[in-house]
Amino acid sequence: MYRSLTNRQIGWLGLAALAAGVVLAGCGGSEFQLAPAKGKVTYKGKPLEFGTVIFIPEKGPAAIGQIQSDGTFVLETGTQSGRMRKGAVVGKHKVEIRCLETQRPGYKPPADQEMPAGKSLIPTKYNQADTSGLTAEVTAKGPNEFTFDLKD
Repeated sequence: MYRSLTNRQIGWLGLAALAAGVVLAGCGGSEFQLAPAKGKVTYKGKPLEFGTVIFIPEKGPAAIGQIQSDGTFVLETGTQSGRMRKGAVVGKHKVEIRCLETQRPGYKPPADQEMPAGKSLIPTKYNQADTSGLTAEVTAKGPNEFTFDLKD
């Protein structure tokens, strides 16, 4: 069964990484094979300059990648020790892409407020695995290079 992460979890990537590590530890870490995976995200034909890509496998922990200023990302998955390891679980994935105003480099919330979830700067359908329409298959032999061209 696929599962989605909330905006709050994405906003706190460290917490999400730890959660992924806990999921992996609870399921037996040697059970899931990881393979290197990377890609690029564009929106309206231009590189998305920041945000998060999440690969959610049918079984196992999600992989998370931070979108760089050129639109590229490299996926990492939590381990039993709570550390991140490059790659994603081998198999089929649903994909979520988030680009929230609060993820913009240098964003700081007003001094008297908690970090808000933030407004999505891409169509919100891409924020959830069940509505994004995006899928990917990570293979053991690769090359596992994915391109997502987001549209309105």
